[in-house]
Amino acid sequence: MGLRLRAACGVALLGGYFLVIPALIITPLLVGVWRLDTNPISGLYWMIVGLATAWAVTESLALSARGYRFVREAEIDRAGQPELWRIVDELAAEVGTRAPDEIHLIGEANANVQEEGRLLGLVPGRRYLRIGWPLLAGLSVAELRAVLAHELGHYSHGHTRLAAVTYRGTVAMEQISHKVHGIAGATLQAYTYLYGLFVRSVNRAQELQADRLAVQVAGPAALRSALRRLPALAGAMLEYEDYLELAATARLNPELVAGFRSLLTDPVRAAHSAELWDDWLDVEPVSTWDSHPPLRERIALADAAGVREVPSDDRQAWVLLADLPSIEIRLTGGRNLPRASWPEIARTAGFLQAMDGAERLRDLARRSGVARNGTLGETLDGLEADKVHRLASWLPAAEHLTAAESGSVLTNLLTDTIIAAVVVAGLGEHELNWSGPFRVRFASGIELDSEELTCTVHAAVSDPSQVTRLRTWLSERDVPLDQQRFQAK
Repeated sequence: MGLRLRAACGVALLGGYFLVIPALIITPLLVGVWRLDTNPISGLYWMIVGLATAWAVTESLALSARGYRFVREAEIDRAGQPELWRIVDELAAEVGTRAPDEIHLIGEANANVQEEGRLLGLVPGRRYLRIGWPLLAGLSVAELRAVLAHELGHYSHGHTRLAAVTYRGTVAMEQISHKVHGIAGATLQAYTYLYGLFVRSVNRAQELQADRLAVQVAGPAALRSALRRLPALAGAMLEYEDYLELAATARLNPELVAGFRSLLTDPVRAAHSAELWDDWLDVEPVSTWDSHPPLRERIALADAAGVREVPSDDRQAWVLLADLPSIEIRLTGGRNLPRASWPEIARTAGFLQAMDGAERLRDLARRSGVARNGTLGETLDGLEADKVHRLASWLPAAEHLTAAESGSVLTNLLTDTIIAAVVVAGLGEHELNWSGPFRVRFASGIELDSEELTCTVHAAVSDPSQVTRLRTWLSERDVPLDQQRFQAK
């Protein structure tokens, strides 16, 4: 069965679903009317079942009809970004399709296309191409061309029009199946399950069809290389979120692309990613519910295509963008925030996080009566006097915490207090670490051993006799014990 015929069958199955629904509504209503004369209670029951099913279906359809449109991040206009648009236009012509009307950058290591057609997508409409900015940071121009050729290939084969139908139909089916109960609900759930299996098989075939176009336009090597990079970029983006949280904490506007490039090229992370990739193709999970074929199948398709290679453009894809800083500001929504380097962001965010923990511990120590002024020295005196339980009793939701959980919270707060004291005293500062996300380095150049400090603090929190050991650690590093408030330098 050809792919177009299979896709058409998917639409037909979707239509069949909505023919089954009236039967599930009308049948109990007719049974109810028929039973009213002989058994009013039974008749009323069946009529309620029919009306409840009709209500659930109506409500679900109303929810599923709320636009099929992705959230936009930052639009890339033709006048401001001619180079990127030029490549997209060229690729659209090569795959034999109309170019998108809009291009948007998104914060995912992915790309996708969308078409807002009329009549549930059966009539062509406005087209959107969404490109993840992490792809621009992590791929070469040649690799990006392969990814974009694949996405534009979906337009060429009409996949996006059917996607609108199947997407809305699937949403409606899932909504209805969850709201309708009883025999009718079980029937609709079974239909939804079988329809999902069929549509996913069509989706996988469409992906391979788009891959074949990408191979012809961008070359086997570019597609193969891009496919190998995409999982690593997606994983790196998840890790990069931690760094973006630092920027939010510091209320500073980061260099998005430069930071992501630095994370990707960090030796520790790069070695780890390479190690994971060596095993990924063999252990990649495969499910009949997957919308994409496994990577090994897609790479094998590129290898076996027998298509001539295309001259490679090894420039980093971000060179296609003009005025990158202004785009990054739009992506982060930080128009009113000062722009800062990543080392500055790490220093500021690290100290603010430590300061927050220090102030929380100071407040706990004062309110619990463990320390009059809440200084580090007074808190250590309280621990030495075995007042840790009094301190823990003032933790938020203390009654729901176990002793181990309370000890862990106090360990973190006391560790933050010590680090804040180190920074305030000018003994050291937070340092950007792309394997980290940051570390503390003393002015002498020696890195603070965070694991050693945490273990020493935990021992002091757990055992009063271990407080002396923590005092010794602090004394050897000249950490002041009388700081009452922690303020940014």
